Amino acid sequence: ATLITVLHRGKQVALHQRHGSGRFSTQPHHMPESHRRHSEWSPHRFLSWARNIGPATHTVVRHQLENRPHPEHGYRA
Repeated sequence: ATLITVLHRGKQVALHQRHGSGRFSTQPHHMPESHRRHSEWSPHRFLSWARNIGPATHTVVRHQLENRPHPEHGYRA
């Protein structure tokens, strides 16, 4: 199938094109407000914050961001 149908209580609420195994597709208008705010963040923002705390924190945050398929997956790690 090339399309994914999202149902809620038996009613179609979204229809998305399939992007393949292991690939992600994010629709900001489907996200809760708190998650949309996260999408406005950047790896640079986290690394700057971590650098201000200290070198060990910077190392941990950099590792979290670099070892995910997408840096955004490390934002709440």
